[in-house]
Amino acid sequence: MKKSLRFLPVLGAASLLLGTAFPAVAGPNPPGLSKSTTRQAKPRTPTIVKDGVAAAAPSFGKTLCYLDVVDGERLWWGVSVSPGQPVVASASEANPDNNWEEFIGDAHVYAENVAVINGRVMFRVRTHWSARLDVCVHVIG
Repeated sequence: MKKSLRFLPVLGAASLLLGTAFPAVAGPNPPGLSKSTTRQAKPRTPTIVKDGVAAAAPSFGKTLCYLDVVDGERLWWGVSVSPGQPVVASASEANPDNNWEEFIGDAHVYAENVAVINGRVMFRVRTHWSARLDVCVHVIG
């Protein structure tokens, strides 16, 4: 390896720490972009839909365990909620034969698409597994 190329990874890592851009390979800029444009990324500004909706403490929290869940299965839990209320859900594999003890196995288990409807929290459980799995879902809101 050329001596001049040995320091590129070090300089690249240093530029990440300092917040500056360092091109890995020197070359022409894409058409329509100057060097100053490619080095300065504009921060993305989110649209704030609701401000201050988070409560000081959750009003509920529950662990729900299910037998024989298939990948992508939609599940729901009836609870006193209203649309717009912040709710989070997480999932993990569980063993019903051992008092529903949760564990990290080979399956990639998580909850997604959490939706809050009047009196119900809906979510989809992903297992990325071909067989049915037993899972526990934690819902907090």
